[in-house]
Amino acid sequence: MTFAEFQASRKWYDNLEAVNPDAFGSKAGYAYLRNELYIDDVASWNDPIRLAHGRWYLCIANCDWQSDDLEELEQRLYQWAVREGYEI
Repeated sequence: MTFAEFQASRKWYDNLEAVNPDAFGSKAGYAYLRNELYIDDVASWNDPIRLAHGRWYLCIANCDWQSDDLEELEQRLYQWAVREGYEI
């Protein structure tokens, strides 16, 4: 799977936790690869201070990034999924 195909697997959910139990506490955002991976939409957190640091939030293995650049975070998530052997 190419990065473009990975991006094309993206689906919007108003409640990520409902489609992926690992997304505990997550609200809205995008899920990828049959809902196995996700990026949170910080706007759904109703926290203007946190939102000031960027709209999108990604946490992988106790490292986190927050940015307005969704594609940058998708690239990180894609590269990690490839390294971890996800079926992509």
